Amino acid sequence: MEGDTSAAGTANLHNHKEHTGFNNDDARQQYKYLAADLPFILQFIEAKAQQDERDTELQNQSKKGLSWATKFVCDAKIGDVAIAFFTWCLVIVGALQARRLRQTIATMEQTERPFMVFSNFKISNFTSAPDAAGMVKLLLTYGYINHGRSPAFVRRLNQTINAGESLPKTPTYGGYESNRFVISVGGGFASTNPVEIFLDGEVIKKLFLGEYNLWIYGHFEYTGISPFPHSHRFVLRMIFDGGDESVRFYPDGPDSYWENS
Repeated sequence: MEGDTSAAGTANLHNHKEHTGFNNDDARQQYKYLAADLPFILQFIEAKAQQDERDTELQNQSKKGLSWATKFVCDAKIGDVAIAFFTWCLVIVGALQARRLRQTIATMEQTERPFMVFSNFKISNFTSAPDAAGMVKLLLTYGYINHGRSPAFVRRLNQTINAGESLPKTPTYGGYESNRFVISVGGGFASTNPVEIFLDGEVIKKLFLGEYNLWIYGHFEYTGISPFPHSHRFVLRMIFDGGDESVRFYPDGPDSYWENS
């Protein structure tokens, strides 16, 4: 009975080997293949390890670029951030207010400024006799009016007479008269005594014959309540009717003689 059992057991074991397909020849063949593939497996493992190392280095560099921001966010307190933001807002608001203030001052300066304009010019004594040097003494009276909305503070004034066929292209101003008169709104600045002007008798003759014209051009500098300077430049052609004095005047001349600033 034991022999049958042994035979049966042997038969069963043999049948198991055939079912799994495992024997010594197969094992040797598998080891042979493994030994042949081992160098390629080791190369793959090494390449994978190198790639992982490069990826890690790139990640570290990326994190390093943001480290300052991360450090600031992590180290800063909520109060510090709030104070910094509030200070920045104050700077922006202050800059906007300063700009608005400059614009307001400029607007007020233009709307509330004084505005000086010539008002009355007259030349007389044309028929007087020449002196020993052949010069005729003329008398000039003048006036300016403040048409602005605030007082004008006179700085200096120049008035020049030119007689001839035409005016130079650009004016040449001689000596200036400086003073510190204050002209109220609607008030005037005028000569208290006539200004003496001397012209050659031959020039006077050509004026009466119509060969020459006579111009007066001037430059009036003044300020308002603010220290910004203002300037009034002009030129007038005096008209005669053969009498002893001019009867009227016309604004004349090129643009280089005119300014209102």
